[in-house]
Amino acid sequence: AQGLLVLEAVKMANRGESVANIVKKIESDIPKTSIYVSLDTFKYAVQGGRVPNKIGNLLMKLNAKPIMSLDKDGNGTAFGLAFSRKAIDKKIVKHVKNIMQTEGIDRYAIVHANNPILAERYQRIFEELTGKSPVITTEISAITTIHAGIGAVAIALTRR
Repeated sequence: AQGLLVLEAVKMANRGESVANIVKKIESDIPKTSIYVSLDTFKYAVQGGRVPNKIGNLLMKLNAKPIMSLDKDGNGTAFGLAFSRKAIDKKIVKHVKNIMQTEGIDRYAIVHANNPILAERYQRIFEELTGKSPVITTEISAITTIHAGIGAVAIALTRR
């Protein structure tokens, strides 16, 4: 999600926009920018402190799979959960579809942790839904993978 903001700032700078205009645009986009991460397990959210141990351990025993996001202060938070990857993906698609219908999506990106097949599927789904290609589809950094776990896939988006 942060990358979407940075890419927008670079694009504006390359067009010769003033620093004041860039800052104003990015500050207005921050609350409109979100990320929804499909994880295979709560393990890394627990290890990273995003989910309390007791709750996370119970959910791991139930084989629950989380959707993680960021709250208004930028802290990681569980957005939802399901008991299969297919169900998680369905929830994310439904949520993004609702955003598209109610607010519109200005731009989005697909990121993944060593899961290019699911990332490509997300790209096809969201291209059809939004009518546009992602700004970028890429693998996330190693440090982010430590917190998300291998197999994580996410859509980051900025609303209109």
